[in-house]
Amino acid sequence: MGSSAAETHELRGQFLQAAADLFENVLSKPPTPNVMELWKEHKQIRKVLEEISTKQAQLSDTDARISRARTSSDLTAFLAWADQVGIKRYGVTVAECKEVDGLGLLAEKFISEKERCVTVPRLAMISTDLARKSSVLKKVFERDIIVQNMANVGLALFLCAQRVKKDSRWTAYLNVLPSTYTTPLFYTEEELQYLKPSPVFEEALLFYRTVARQFAYYLLMIGRNDLYDKTSRREKAGTQPPLLYYSPFTVDNFTFNLYRWSVGTVTTRINLIPGEMGKTRDGAMQMVPALIPVLDMANHEFIMGNEDIGEAVSYSTEDDCAEILAAKNVAAGEWVSMYYGRRTGAEHLLHNGFVPVGENPFDSYKLKIIWKLTPGLGHSDKNFKEKQKLFTEMGFSEKSNVYMYDIGCGSHPFHPSMEHFARIYVSDRPEAISEPATLGKAVHFLKNRFAILERSYGVIPEGKTLNEKNIERLKRAEVAILKNARIHCEEWEKELFEVVDEVEN
Repeated sequence: MGSSAAETHELRGQFLQAAADLFENVLSKPPTPNVMELWKEHKQIRKVLEEISTKQAQLSDTDARISRARTSSDLTAFLAWADQVGIKRYGVTVAECKEVDGLGLLAEKFISEKERCVTVPRLAMISTDLARKSSVLKKVFERDIIVQNMANVGLALFLCAQRVKKDSRWTAYLNVLPSTYTTPLFYTEEELQYLKPSPVFEEALLFYRTVARQFAYYLLMIGRNDLYDKTSRREKAGTQPPLLYYSPFTVDNFTFNLYRWSVGTVTTRINLIPGEMGKTRDGAMQMVPALIPVLDMANHEFIMGNEDIGEAVSYSTEDDCAEILAAKNVAAGEWVSMYYGRRTGAEHLLHNGFVPVGENPFDSYKLKIIWKLTPGLGHSDKNFKEKQKLFTEMGFSEKSNVYMYDIGCGSHPFHPSMEHFARIYVSDRPEAISEPATLGKAVHFLKNRFAILERSYGVIPEGKTLNEKNIERLKRAEVAILKNARIHCEEWEKELFEVVDEVEN
């Protein structure tokens, strides 16, 4: 950070040009459906972002500040700040939790099920309502198409701004947050490879790509601030300043690590609260995303048999505060947990950074079928146009060649419409779709599909690191789902054979 003015100017020019080239040549284009090509592109994106970060690190200490480890004095300062802003704790404190390698809510006394543990007033939360009103992002919320369509992006930008500011009122909260997260967005290349053949591998690459695209887009937007400053007063007349002109961002301090950290913070800690705008036109309560200090320290737990699992976090409109209720009886010295919602293992990993231990009745496997890569359904199929029309009538896009189905747990692992899809897929001609023989071919196709995917996992190695253990749990759960679906089809196929035998005899 002791560079001369000429060296600084040259460095900025280099990394801004790299960001512009990356955005124009790669990130502004639609992602490829080919996973191998997507991986090749990912390595290219990562390489360019690392080069940009290396140059920015010579001009700013942003990344060094983000990587700073949390201290015990940070935690003490956070609890004092929480008390000052009106956050109330009823027999709980925030403490280091070895089980999650982070913080948790620790009971200091016996807490009964449904008893209130924490209340957080609206003024202590970081919400999109707050971000929208701020001088930093007001214009962005009004005019930026990305933020208008994705409120979480606006929240992430607001968080970036608070991290950069030296005098943010949220500093005590930000200082106790993790410096990195265990979501695939933060995985090394080796850890991403370890995800294969899970569908999460592709989803992780696509999410990383989206975050990289947003970063490059906003970095280039910030770069226009300097150009605006250099224009004459006459040229400025009648023109609006760049959208992030009044932000604390510079091209030096707005780094990929900063933006990725903010996105990781939002995705892992977000809750929804009633918005200040009130109800929507149809009378429904308008909910907005928010970070809720202290409350968001409660870690996940799914309690089987709890019929009220959705009420662990609630909002009191009368007191205008969020609150967490104990999901079960908690003894002193035990952790107070909450239920994160009905999510699959993949969603937990992508958005929360972990795969829950034990049974997840809401788990599913995302089955993807691409017709061009599948023999019998490409353009060589003489009935291609007829099949495409039938798929469109089922609700699939006529412009897409990708078909997705969620394969779940239990005795009915997939939606009944998948039978119709498979009938169309294997039929020799449109009029044969409803024939009994076509059903047999369809079930056989599905059975083989699940069997091939199941075998593709091979021997799943035992995870050693925290991330590897999460990936191991994910894969084992996915294999179990595929096995269940295969067995379901085998039994279905057996029943069809028995019916045929009865008819023939």
